[in-house]
Amino acid sequence: ANAAATAAAEVNSAVDREEEEERIKKNAARLEAEQGREAKDREEDERTKELAAAADAAAVETSQVLATQDKSPTDEAAHSGLDAVLVLMGISPTDDVRKAAEHIVLPISVLVILVVCVTNMLRARTNIPECFVAIILAAVFGGILQHYDLSDKLTPEELSPLVAKVIALVNLPVIMFKCGWTLRLKCAFSNIGPVVGYGVVGCFVSIVAVGTMILLTGPSGTNWHPIGSAREAFAVAALISATDPVALRPLFTKLSIDPKLDMIVFGEGVLNSPLCIAVFWLLNNARSDRGVAQGTFRALWYLVGSVILGPVLGVVLTWIYRAIRQHSLVVVEVVYVFVSCYLSYSLAEVLSLSGIITTMCTACLMGIYMRPLMTLEGYTSATSSVRAAASLADTLIFIMVGLMVTLKYEGANMVFGWALVLFCAVSRLLVVYPLTSAANFVARHVGAVGPELTSAHQVLIWASGLRGGIPLVLALELNGWAKNRQVAVGGTLTVIMFMALIPGGLMHFLVTDQRIVKHAVYEMLTYEQLTKIRPAAGVGKYLQRIHASLHTLLVGDDCLRLHVQRIAKTTQRPGTAPLEPRPGAV
Repeated sequence: ANAAATAAAEVNSAVDREEEEERIKKNAARLEAEQGREAKDREEDERTKELAAAADAAAVETSQVLATQDKSPTDEAAHSGLDAVLVLMGISPTDDVRKAAEHIVLPISVLVILVVCVTNMLRARTNIPECFVAIILAAVFGGILQHYDLSDKLTPEELSPLVAKVIALVNLPVIMFKCGWTLRLKCAFSNIGPVVGYGVVGCFVSIVAVGTMILLTGPSGTNWHPIGSAREAFAVAALISATDPVALRPLFTKLSIDPKLDMIVFGEGVLNSPLCIAVFWLLNNARSDRGVAQGTFRALWYLVGSVILGPVLGVVLTWIYRAIRQHSLVVVEVVYVFVSCYLSYSLAEVLSLSGIITTMCTACLMGIYMRPLMTLEGYTSATSSVRAAASLADTLIFIMVGLMVTLKYEGANMVFGWALVLFCAVSRLLVVYPLTSAANFVARHVGAVGPELTSAHQVLIWASGLRGGIPLVLALELNGWAKNRQVAVGGTLTVIMFMALIPGGLMHFLVTDQRIVKHAVYEMLTYEQLTKIRPAAGVGKYLQRIHASLHTLLVGDDCLRLHVQRIAKTTQRPGTAPLEPRPGAV
């Protein structure tokens, strides 16, 4: 018994020693990780201090030059502030306004004017989208600069950070705000099944298909390109699967495309972009000291938190406008709506959430509940301004893509670019035809608004998967863990350019040859009709309860009554029922 007790005590002491050693190892690993994070934070602080010191030195140098030229203190302060802005934009502090205007603002302004002029001249004969013209002219312009050695300032190292910041902070907010502000509720809810299928299921199918094909053609497979890790392959697949929801909408509107088809293409881009961003964020920000469950939770919070923040901001902004609307002018209404997109985007980014998702959700709620609070002239002007700004922002993105295509990226792989184009086309086939067959099967047995999707519709949906600013921004945001970042950026540029040139440029001929039937446009669901809907049961009943609460908080019956009276006064033909004006119609 004594021997057994002694043996048991020794075993227990050995177990305790092992547990103590394990705790010591874990504490050492945790301490090492904390030291690594502290070192990284110190490096970032030192870099920030260096940039601040460089800006201060530039300000001092500028003030000395201005002093020798007898400049006023106001001019000196303005010039110092401009130097700080140029530092934030990625321009060297020694560059002045003239150089920035010469190498950045002037070329892009000339290209925008050329795109508008050429598109208007071609519009009388054909319906080529603006993205096609923008990429062609920008690529020609960039090629001329490269040929005559005039692109000393258009280097990838200097242009890429500037393009990423401009697209993320200037272009994307107004584009995503326009998607939510001009959403047609009746058409969206009538086609909710195909839209969710293409946007959600199609997104994951595309990511899995493209990522698998990248791995099979990497170093461990056919060795077409250097991307061999699963993390890098699926990160590229996630960023390249986000489609552009607005590039083809002006063309579809002009050609009177079937509204069901238009809503499917638009809704797919609206839904799959947040999912692609969330998957990319999970892969791009994964850390070795975090488990799979913790990383997945952070990605879900990144997505869900952005979706929650958007409607909350929409409620707050709409409620604030209701408090000041009696004293507002048309200009105030336009400015309030226009600035809301940048406010929601910047606030989400400050909170480490997705500005794209938050802005779109904010715009959806504001587009519903601010309409009865605004004057008809103010709503029309605000909608037209948002649409014009979004069109200009989308054109600028394709101009930047055309310019960047001509640059010589170190480590870029053209084989990977064209292989990625092939992967996107194949994954698009895997998404379109099975999901279309499923949507038609459900429509035949459940019933749906509008006709079934024919083979002609499927061809047009397949060709409508253009890529825009979101894939480019995500590619430029790849962190240091991505060893083949330049390869990914070059491949993304190739896909954006090819999709805009071939499917986008041939869209008019596809519509003509496939004889897409032009159906009557769905009637707009007015706010009054939305308030009177009484669903029997299901999800619609809970949505109607939420709408009733928001109506009481943000609009109220008195504002709705005034809104209906304003609409009645705009009736153009006496004796007819009041018509709700189409959003954006003049």
